[in-house]
Amino acid sequence: MRRAWALPISIFALVWASTASAQGDPAAAAELFRQGRAALGQKDYATACPKFAESQRLDPKVGTLINLAQCEEATGKLASALRHWVDAQALAHSLGDGREAFVVHQHDAILPRVPHLLVRLTPAAPADTRITVDGSEVAPSDIGAPIAVDVGPHVILAESAGRADGRFDVSTSEGETAEVPVEPGAPLPSAPATSAAPASTTSTNLGPGNASLESSGGAVPAAGAASSSTQRWVAYGLGGLGIVGLGLGAAWGVQAINAKNEPGCQNGVCNSEAAAQVQRDGHDAGDRSTIAFIAGGALVAAGVVLWFTAPRGGDQSTGQAALSIDTSRTGVTCALRAAW
Repeated sequence: MRRAWALPISIFALVWASTASAQGDPAAAAELFRQGRAALGQKDYATACPKFAESQRLDPKVGTLINLAQCEEATGKLASALRHWVDAQALAHSLGDGREAFVVHQHDAILPRVPHLLVRLTPAAPADTRITVDGSEVAPSDIGAPIAVDVGPHVILAESAGRADGRFDVSTSEGETAEVPVEPGAPLPSAPATSAAPASTTSTNLGPGNASLESSGGAVPAAGAASSSTQRWVAYGLGGLGIVGLGLGAAWGVQAINAKNEPGCQNGVCNSEAAAQVQRDGHDAGDRSTIAFIAGGALVAAGVVLWFTAPRGGDQSTGQAALSIDTSRTGVTCALRAAW
């Protein structure tokens, strides 16, 4: 006898209200701009620049970009200032803003002062070498081409599979182009060969016959054996991981709620960079909480189904069980199917 059934689990509109961002808030943007101008007048650039950046995010304006570029230029962040002069020129042109000529003049004046890094691979560098500058990956097409950077120290890493990271420290000054040949470090000690499953789909025996656990769009732990006892142990493991995920989701949720109630921020306006950072961290915690709740619930459901589908006693029939998870920006769909 053969029976088949499916347990679909659909999760839609999982919204963490306490982490909603205040994008598109002209009033808050105007207040931040006022605070930035006051700090800029006192040459308090550490306060002024973040105020202008947040104001621009909430309500893009040509004037805000001009002040942000001038603030960054005063602190030696010439590459950042150059990017914002470019953005200001494009916005002014699209709006027919009379300040476009001023923006073009400022852009042309700062351009020769911007330092550049010319990163090139040595002949010994493997073909799969990956380059990062200050944590940002350099596109393969940009390797060997000048990269605009701010004045000051920079860290270049060259990474390749099976090799230690090659680290190169360089400091740049105004108008300088520093050429840096790079390659990964020495080969790493050989590790025992292990079979790796594809990142997008994993399949492992879970019980008699062809039982398998599959995942897509999310990592779902799996283990296999040829006995019902092993399948039950896998169910225990999945359930335990699911409970851990739910616990993490609750902890991050509390952090997100506390961040929303940060006393240093009112109506999207924060009185300090520290308070603003607390709210940004809270937003990230809210996202992590949502993901943890989704993954935890799916793992608990998988554990329950595997437990009840494990053969018992003299049941000699073969069975199959599969769990798939599909994630998107609007929701998460999980499907668990079993047959025996």
